[in-house]
Amino acid sequence: MTIDAVAIKQPKHTASKLSQGAKNTSHKLYVSNEKRINAALCKNIARRRTDVDVKEIYTDAKITSPTFYLHHRSVQEARVSYEVSLERELRARMPHNPKREIVYTILTSHIAKNRGYFLATAKGCDHYLLDKIITSYRINLVGSKIDDRVFRYYVGAIIVAINCWLKFDGVTDETTKTCCKRLLRIRPMKWE
Repeated sequence: MTIDAVAIKQPKHTASKLSQGAKNTSHKLYVSNEKRINAALCKNIARRRTDVDVKEIYTDAKITSPTFYLHHRSVQEARVSYEVSLERELRARMPHNPKREIVYTILTSHIAKNRGYFLATAKGCDHYLLDKIITSYRINLVGSKIDDRVFRYYVGAIIVAINCWLKFDGVTDETTKTCCKRLLRIRPMKWE
């Protein structure tokens, strides 16, 4: 038998059946475990660590390793999945072509509803999702005639205001309304 024949007969490595994903993502236990995984992710995001391993997540979530792998293949995939679901949830609530007031009202209520994630990202100074959301509503927030540099300055001011709300004011219904009013007062300023 030749070396090529031996190579052909060797079985290929296949992924575990668990890592192929869940069969029923609407099952109550699956949803509960996904929430636990997301809470564990938030805990580790707040620590501002990039080297988090799977064991830390499933230990913090109080689930088993196979359960984690039923949901996700890696920590990075779990985080991306969580952020995509948060963004999708916000976009589902947003009407077509909303005015500034509506964008900030829905955004602040979305942040309050998902405060675990946004508090963790505020603590870790990781505003990727918040920046992405604000940037995607650029036309609704400042119009189309604003220079890119001026818009980036504006986004920074909005993120600082939201960060202060999260860190210092406490996320309640009353402070959510106050934060929305503060965001509406922020205007684009020329970069000089």
